[in-house]
Amino acid sequence: MKARTVVAVAVGALVGFFWLGGAGATLAADTTPLVEAAAAPVQASGQISVPRGSLGTPLMDRLRSVLGLLSLVFIAWLLSNNRRNVQWRVVLWGLSLQLLFALSSMP
Repeated sequence: MKARTVVAVAVGALVGFFWLGGAGATLAADTTPLVEAAAAPVQASGQISVPRGSLGTPLMDRLRSVLGLLSLVFIAWLLSNNRRNVQWRVVLWGLSLQLLFALSSMP
């Protein structure tokens, strides 16, 4: 049990390390558009105002999101008591429904 926890923590640390681009040097650069988008005025005319650039997400950001989702599934599988009994069809259905809900909530 302890070895499994150590492996999960190590995998999580590696994913976090690569996710932040090494020592986290890109973290400050990544948060700048978020601050600008938060300062954008909100329209009260009944329509939802979407900040510019939010729908044109770069490919690397999308791939980072997919990597994060897959790493969470992998860590959950690592921490499972009975790995052979994981029903991958149910996992894929859940991920598909999550993707469907995300796509249906987009304007």
